[in-house]
Amino acid sequence: MRNQVLHAELADVRQQLRRLQKQTANAKRKKQGRVLRHGQGWRCSPSSPPCLVVLEYSGGIADVAADFVQGRGCWKKRTFVAAASGICSGERRQLVSDIESAYDTAPLSQIARLCGNPVQAGLVSGAQMLKILRWLMERSLTAWVEEQNAVHGVAPSRAQLVEQALCAIPALAPQFYQQKLRSLLLTTPRSQRRWLATFRLRWGLRIGKLKLCSHLSVQEKQSKEFKAAFKEMWRRREAASAAGSVTTMQWLEVVVAAIEVVLPANDWEAAFAAVGAVAEQTCLGERLCDALGWKLCPQVPEGRLEVVTLRSARGGHLEVALGSGWRCGAVAILDRCAALLHQEMETLKRRRVELKRQSKQAAKDQKLLAAKRQLPKACPLMTSSCFCNVRNKVVLMCWKFRRMLSSKCQVMLLPSGLLLVAEVVEAPSGMRLSVSVAKVSELRSEKVPDSLGGRVSTVAIPST
Repeated sequence: MRNQVLHAELADVRQQLRRLQKQTANAKRKKQGRVLRHGQGWRCSPSSPPCLVVLEYSGGIADVAADFVQGRGCWKKRTFVAAASGICSGERRQLVSDIESAYDTAPLSQIARLCGNPVQAGLVSGAQMLKILRWLMERSLTAWVEEQNAVHGVAPSRAQLVEQALCAIPALAPQFYQQKLRSLLLTTPRSQRRWLATFRLRWGLRIGKLKLCSHLSVQEKQSKEFKAAFKEMWRRREAASAAGSVTTMQWLEVVVAAIEVVLPANDWEAAFAAVGAVAEQTCLGERLCDALGWKLCPQVPEGRLEVVTLRSARGGHLEVALGSGWRCGAVAILDRCAALLHQEMETLKRRRVELKRQSKQAAKDQKLLAAKRQLPKACPLMTSSCFCNVRNKVVLMCWKFRRMLSSKCQVMLLPSGLLLVAEVVEAPSGMRLSVSVAKVSELRSEKVPDSLGGRVSTVAIPST
């Protein structure tokens, strides 16, 4: 009987113990969730002495101190997850602002102690100072490795990494801790490999293998140059975009800027292939109203039923036909193009413009025939879907594009002589941007180059 009572009491105690363990685990989990939500999972606060020491030794760069506060390159699991997931741009800017404000509002005596010996001043301990110096050294080493891989195409060896790490130790730090950090690096090769393994794991690096060859072909060099230029332009565009969204016009500016970097090598085929490969991977979504900026050069965009005659061009006015498929302020665009054409017509005595028809039915269109009868016999009619680009020697080139439902086109003539044609096409997966490029000198014939992919069916004869 007594044994039964003891077993019952033991079971009751075990049940209470399990209940307490469960409550403790739930409370700990909720506390960790609150810490991550409120930003307390960071390594330290923005106004703490370690953060100010990092800011001082990094040359006053607040972004470096923000990475330190967020826990980038840290072993702690919770801090590392919080830093890896990232915070929004607004919170990041607020963190940088808090760090700068903490440094600006700090007393001059504290700033003087930061510049001297923070350990002797009691701001940080010796272990904290060593961790700060090691973190700054590893962050500088990470940036150097990324530059060697992306810019120079080089995979540094163990000896090169150790040598660069020794050079990356902050010179403002006390000599005692600099020497101690050097002694940790200048060890056996096995210890260095072990440290590099943990370094790659904490900073998100990995061991890769670059392509070994005696020399690179022209196509590979052009591809690498275009990709590097495109990434740099895209980073600049993302930095300039406060909302984080990129419009079609901004995308075209990035592509054009990247092309102009590739063109000095005079390898047109590589430039065409690079632009086509990038453009096919770009999905724009529904951005028709924001697409294709019209302010780059004189042009007459696409329209199905409009009639453009030499008389109307010289008069500085163009009429918009009903059902022409124009969008986004067609009247203002036509008026501007007409004024530009009018200025060019005044300086040209003779001009030859050919009639371009979309199909056999367009040849029997009574409206087109009536407009043609109003012109002199020596002055043909320019109509249909055409783009006019007047530049340099005032050469008027008439293009006929393949008509597609809900499509928009844009032609840009660059100073380098490259003609870029961009078209937004409606596809089952959404709106897509298609970019084609060609040299102007290649288009002065009736034969269409293959580089345009069949988008141009006829080319006008230049003026004589």
